[in-house]
Amino acid sequence: MAGLDAAVEKYAKRGKTVELVGLNRPSAELHRELSGKLTTAH
Repeated sequence: MAGLDAAVEKYAKRGKTVELVGLNRPSAELHRELSGKLTTAH
């Protein structure tokens, strides 16, 4: 999920809107719950 957050943030900084498609329901719910709460180690 941190990887998805990083990609969304990267494009948001450039003024782009990102829509994640293809996630199954449990994955989408997990992403909604954790979005913005995870940090990457890089």
